[in-house]
Amino acid sequence: MVSTLFYSTTVVLKNHGRCTVSVRNLQRQALRSQRRAYNFRCQKDTTLYNSATSKYTSFTVLTRHISSSIKTPIETLSSPRSLHDDINLTPKDTSTVIYSSLQPDDKDESFEVTKIITATGEIETTFLHPSEIMAETTMSPRDFVLLRLTSWNERTENWVGKTLIEQMRHPPTIMARNDFILLTLGPVRAVCEKDVCYFFDVHSEAAKSFIKGLSRVYQERSARIKSKNRDLFLETVLSDTVGSFTGRVRIFEPIVNDLLHRISVDEDFSDANLLHQMAPLKEQLQSFEVYVTQAYDCLTQILNDDEVMLQLLLTEQGEACTANVPVDFERHQHVEHVLGIYARRFSSVIQEVNYLLGRIESKQEFIELELDLFRNRLIKMNVDLAILATATGITTALTGSFGMNMVNGFEDSNTAFIAVAAGSAISALSVAHYFRKMVSGAAIQKRAEQRIDEIQTMYNALSDMSALDCAVKEMMKGKRMCREEFKNQLATARHSKTCSDKEIDLLFNVLNTHEDDFLDEKDFADKKEK
Repeated sequence: MVSTLFYSTTVVLKNHGRCTVSVRNLQRQALRSQRRAYNFRCQKDTTLYNSATSKYTSFTVLTRHISSSIKTPIETLSSPRSLHDDINLTPKDTSTVIYSSLQPDDKDESFEVTKIITATGEIETTFLHPSEIMAETTMSPRDFVLLRLTSWNERTENWVGKTLIEQMRHPPTIMARNDFILLTLGPVRAVCEKDVCYFFDVHSEAAKSFIKGLSRVYQERSARIKSKNRDLFLETVLSDTVGSFTGRVRIFEPIVNDLLHRISVDEDFSDANLLHQMAPLKEQLQSFEVYVTQAYDCLTQILNDDEVMLQLLLTEQGEACTANVPVDFERHQHVEHVLGIYARRFSSVIQEVNYLLGRIESKQEFIELELDLFRNRLIKMNVDLAILATATGITTALTGSFGMNMVNGFEDSNTAFIAVAAGSAISALSVAHYFRKMVSGAAIQKRAEQRIDEIQTMYNALSDMSALDCAVKEMMKGKRMCREEFKNQLATARHSKTCSDKEIDLLFNVLNTHEDDFLDEKDFADKKEK
């Protein structure tokens, strides 16, 4: 095996322009052998450990030979003796040195990586350190930073009510390289090569569901069509993203309709207790609009660059590199057609979100007008009451100053004056205390706490839209859910694994248009037909 690999590298060395690529490939294979040796050592499998160690030693020697070939004549490098000498010169305690270099740094956190073999659709899951990820996928450190992988502390953090922060952390990104595609879109963070796809941050239910769906697509395609899988990965990601965006609009629409309807039927806007719910709903719609707009801009940037569209064709790029010919420029039309379709669908989602935002803003303007009219009526009434009170006060002051000495049967009572005076004082204090309590104190604080609780419930219910997407997809497949099943499904799909009864009541009552205590595809199919 070593002599065969050595012969292939000497042929590559005749072209110094490809020498760096050969060194990089050998370094990657050496790291893979290194990782396998470490795993076998942990499993106490001596035979496999020794085999992996010898492979690592061979790859290391070959890498050193190729790296020095630019300064060393090819004839000297081609000598089999030099290779065997270098192998024999390897220290006797190679296993100890290799094991020490194989031990991962405790400061580097390992990340869960899921791989899908595009030829068969098989799924493999492993934990890799950042250096191992870059070696496995041939990514540069700059590309690795773009993935923005979440650490263990961030995964355990409660993101309820922090949707905009999470979206800003993972903006939509599609970047084409010569031999892979780096993609960050929705819950999917992946690097796709010609023969394998790597997925990161697969701790969410939405990401796991997508990976299973993509694996089934690859399996069905490989069984039905004996051909390469071209741009199937990118099209599947875009299709799933459009489906999620459309599902979110389908969720937002009944919530907006229900809130606007309840506000419309309540004529007393000053005591509606519904107006404050428009703020979190509008904020969630705006953050959703920002994210969809970012995804749309990402596609339009690719559509405006023909070279990037050609780089997305990984299979054609590999075939052209093997044949040493450029990729046919006309091939970008297929990618342009696919991206154009999904760009138009993203634009349609943006228009629907803008329509919902426009309805909320129109209702806010109408409410502001009604409140202005109501405020004017209050001011007019206050002026009238002030005039009446002033007139009455003057009359009372004039008549009270002279006294009303009339016969009423209490003239000889010794306690009548004290009783009337005390009763008047108590009545005045009671009325003053009542109105004082109405305008300040515990009543206002209680109403404020109630409104804050309702606002927080609305924020939390709409914060994790990926979990709602998963629940809606299950219902669209024909599954019926009662209130408790809907709560369990939503809690399972959420990052926080929690869901309050108030959030469930809010979402279930709004989405259950048939009022049959069950959520199914009919509740959403009717909205779609309307």
